[in-house]
Amino acid sequence: MEAKTATKTEQSQQGALVARSSWPYWPQVLVAIGILIVAGLWCWWSESGDWVVRVNGAPVSKAEWQQETSRAELSMYGFDSKAPGNEQITQQISDEVLQKLVDEVLLHQAASRAGISASPEEVDTQVLMDMMNTGGQDQLEQVLKSHGYTLDQYRQLVAENITISKLGDYVTKNVTVTESEVKAAYEANRAQFQQQSFAVIHDQLQQQVLMSKKNDVFLSYLDGLRQNGFIERRV
Repeated sequence: MEAKTATKTEQSQQGALVARSSWPYWPQVLVAIGILIVAGLWCWWSESGDWVVRVNGAPVSKAEWQQETSRAELSMYGFDSKAPGNEQITQQISDEVLQKLVDEVLLHQAASRAGISASPEEVDTQVLMDMMNTGGQDQLEQVLKSHGYTLDQYRQLVAENITISKLGDYVTKNVTVTESEVKAAYEANRAQFQQQSFAVIHDQLQQQVLMSKKNDVFLSYLDGLRQNGFIERRV
């Protein structure tokens, strides 16, 4: 009797197991569970950290934003961000610095896509020139310290600036100036040339017009990066 009962129990368990294993939706359920787990982990990771803005996934930290804001305030001699009445100016500086950081990330991402970067030799040359202009390495480091930079941080800043400059040259390489544009600029600004003839001022004015056109093209390019970029803000 007990053997028959055991046999029936085993058959019942086997039948239930067969029923479960033959259910056609198990693969979909397992995939769904996996997706939920991955999504949960991604949400946890993406919301962690002290970032205030992400540019195409690249974070700008709150610490970096505050540091750059402090440097911007230091450059305004005599400005006290804590003084009563300066709240609006302080907020404006903070907002402008954050936009500058966003733009820098966009431009460096664009430079990377174009295969553009600063070489170590270019950085060394620029830093050496800055040392010569300030009277040597010690003097340069003192100047940097007053603005919140170490020499290594400054080298990184130089590399970033050179990269953006090279990107600008790349973006504006086909910009040209016509003679009619130079003449139009001369006529529009004749008063400021203090009666200098068009022939005398021509080359200087041509460069000014060219630089203005290149600047407009580059700003338009940057605006396109802003419009097409995926920018997430916490502030």
